[in-house]
Amino acid sequence: MEADLPNANNENPKVTFAKNVLTIAFEQKQQDKEEKDNYICHERYQQSISRQFAFDDVDSEGIQAKYENGVLMVTLSKNKFKCSNSIYIPNLQIIV
Repeated sequence: MEADLPNANNENPKVTFAKNVLTIAFEQKQQDKEEKDNYICHERYQQSISRQFAFDDVDSEGIQAKYENGVLMVTLSKNKFKCSNSIYIPNLQIIV
């Protein structure tokens, strides 16, 4: 999985995985100052972005993330033992 984060710093992107949900988030802050003859202008800019992706069968121990040149690359591996919500019960007896 790849995500373009062109303005994020190396320490800003955060990748978490909890309860089968992968979250990618980063925060961007910028401060500009412009001085002219008759005025001084200070501008501050802050932005937080996050995206969440739900998965069924991901091995949380096998997740790897790499951020390079504005691109975040997250590698997910499938869980070897897929859990199912339904269970088959053999030899069911029906009594009427």
